[in-house]
This record gives sequence, C-alpha cells and structure tokens, in this order.
Amino acid sequence: MFDSIIRGSLRYPWFIIAATLVPLSSEAVLFGYLRLHPENAALAVALATLGNTAGGMTTYLIGRL
Repeated sequence: MFDSIIRGSLRYPWFIIAATLVPLSSEAVLFGYLRLHPENAALAVALATLGNTAGGMTTYLIGRL
C-alpha cells in the first residue's frame, strides 16, 4: 500500500502544473496510470482531484494579484 501511495504521489505535481501553468492534459496521465494500476483507482482519482483543485486555487490567487 505504501508503495502505491509513493508511486501515485509522483503524479501529483503533474496535476497541479496541468491546472495552472501550462496547458497539459492531466486526464491523459490519470488514464494512463489507471490502465497500468487499476487497483489504485481511488488513490489516483483522489490525488488528481487534489492536484487539480490546488492548481485551480493557484490560478485564482495569481488572478487576484
């Protein structure tokens, strides 16, 4: 389980970057990860959700400045 968390968390920065700085497809990374590790679906979706939310909040913060 711990190994799954480490592997999943390595994709977390990708989701933040995709939601803020550059137009990347976080869905493609999530899809690829789920194809390779379907047993970690809940963890992957949770990390993608957190990353995209953090990215959106960062974009909002930058817009307010």
